[in-house]
Amino acid sequence: MIPYSRPTISKKDLVHVLEAMLSDQVEYGELTKRFEHQFAAAVGMPHALAVNSAGAAFFLVFKHLELKPGDEVVLPAYGEPLLLEILSLFGATPRFVDLKEGSYGMDLSRVPPLLGEHTRAVIISHTFGFPLEIPEDFLKDSPVALIEDCTHALGSMRAGATPGLRGHYSVFSLDAENVITTGEGGMVLCRKKTDHDRINDRRAYRLKEEIAGRIDLALSDLQSAMGVSELSLLPKFLGKRKEMAAYYRESLSRGV
Repeated sequence: MIPYSRPTISKKDLVHVLEAMLSDQVEYGELTKRFEHQFAAAVGMPHALAVNSAGAAFFLVFKHLELKPGDEVVLPAYGEPLLLEILSLFGATPRFVDLKEGSYGMDLSRVPPLLGEHTRAVIISHTFGFPLEIPEDFLKDSPVALIEDCTHALGSMRAGATPGLRGHYSVFSLDAENVITTGEGGMVLCRKKTDHDRINDRRAYRLKEEIAGRIDLALSDLQSAMGVSELSLLPKFLGKRKEMAAYYRESLSRGV
């Protein structure tokens, strides 16, 4: 069987993980904070929170937005089915937008007619790593939250900028089939520190006097050890993907 995707595990990854294991600090700690800082710097957003899955990342953002039954979220008609399951936990209603012709991205011109008094968020996906161009005036002066789904887009560039910089929040996946991996994991990036602090308060209940409203969703130091290593190898991974893309383009042009 040909695998859908196979993670690239290097000797450097093994060394970092072994060092974390020998330190006896394997749960959430300083190494995860270091990974968050480095990831935020790599993308260009000021605040990052590492969690144990991309699904957990979206759940925390929706929880932060206090979604409730009757609220609506606009999202691409072609995308991650898991988002629908998470929205159903809040009783929120998805409003679908078709893709733009000739593109993997949603047609942003179709979004404004769907916005109403119950709209709480718009999710834009940079599907397969193709950055969707978001106009500067998109949702400007609107109370609707813009969430960028950057699951496939770490390392992508458009007009010299990385995806994830336009939204109030952006979500990256660190699952095994993505550009870098922690085995399972995700990252929430926030534009505002106030949003970061509130989401951070919800993602863990350890050492809290009150656990109500808090869930243990933080990424562990053991996983972050691999993340720090993989992030340092990002240029190498992207270079290899460019080589593979060039090979496929050449093969297709020759009809092989």
